[in-house]
Amino acid sequence: MSDKNSCILVAINPDDELDRIAERARNLVHGFNLPLIFIHIIDNDVLFDYANSFRLSGLLTGEYKQEEAEKEIMARKLLEEQLKTESHIHESLEIHSGNRAETIARFAMERHAEIIVLGQAEAQFGSVTIHLARYSPCDLHIVKLT
Repeated sequence: MSDKNSCILVAINPDDELDRIAERARNLVHGFNLPLIFIHIIDNDVLFDYANSFRLSGLLTGEYKQEEAEKEIMARKLLEEQLKTESHIHESLEIHSGNRAETIARFAMERHAEIIVLGQAEAQFGSVTIHLARYSPCDLHIVKLT
């Protein structure tokens, strides 16, 4: 916790129970006294699936940068509205693209995260949770979702 660049990283998706995950993360902030960074990953596989379904080869070659930017803006507006980050001083939201698990782990390493908070639906761990349990550079806090 001595690293001044460290943070609590909260991996989120719009379909998660964001209120529960955000509340748990905000409770952890008091104990750690670190900034809170919410991170949403736009999975490259989703873009590839979308492109393949509609035969949009331009999406795969990077010709649709505008469409990707619009998706990021829409996701940011939705998540900021749900999380109400503007009312919390030491919180921010970052949106990245890539493989979810690898991107979260890399981001946690770059930001010297003390802990990653993420939600997990169902009784079985998902692939992102399993990957982070193995390769995360810090501790995980899993919020069990119904």
